[in-house]
Amino acid sequence: MTEWREVEEPRIWVSRFMSSLDHVDFNWTCDGDMIRFLDAVNYRRGGAMQVDAPKALFFARSRTVKASVKDAFGVRGPLWIISRELRDILVRFDIGRTQLFEVPIHADDRGTPSGLPNHYVLHVVEPKSDTVIVELSDKLEKPILPSRTEPEPGTRWAPKNSVETLAVRAEAVAGADLWHDPEVNYRFFLSDRLKQAIDAADLKVRALDLYRARVFAAV
Repeated sequence: MTEWREVEEPRIWVSRFMSSLDHVDFNWTCDGDMIRFLDAVNYRRGGAMQVDAPKALFFARSRTVKASVKDAFGVRGPLWIISRELRDILVRFDIGRTQLFEVPIHADDRGTPSGLPNHYVLHVVEPKSDTVIVELSDKLEKPILPSRTEPEPGTRWAPKNSVETLAVRAEAVAGADLWHDPEVNYRFFLSDRLKQAIDAADLKVRALDLYRARVFAAV
């Protein structure tokens, strides 16, 4: 069994964006297969098809985006939406295979201009297997269906009640600055240099819900 030692560096950040309650009441349209796109995004499947990506977002009811969430928010699906300003930061870094789909924002389903700038659907698919050290993490579980007594084969780890603390391997910082662990649902990771760049831009990204992971190196 591997022995671990907790270290201060490197710093690695966890995002709870995929569990965020900062949602805007948007609907969306696409020319392709909406279900296929949602499957790719929600289950971190690589390479969502451009044709299946949202063609446009449009307001379902309220026609406002609160200033507190203008740079990062969720919409129905769910999808994770970011502003051009946040997108411009991400593309300065190594984000690997992660995809960004540009979408206009309409006032209604008839395509009436909303006056809001285009935003981007964020699809984090750059994988780094074994980022998370499950046995050292807090409140991480494999969900069990009500009709079962144990997790189904292939079930991924998931945070319990969105209050987990993840332990990660120090070597996970190598390579891309934005990634996910294929064995853990609903979370993705940022390097410290990417997190610092986002902080310096003073964007409204409360929805990213970042916290510092506990980092361990093998002894």
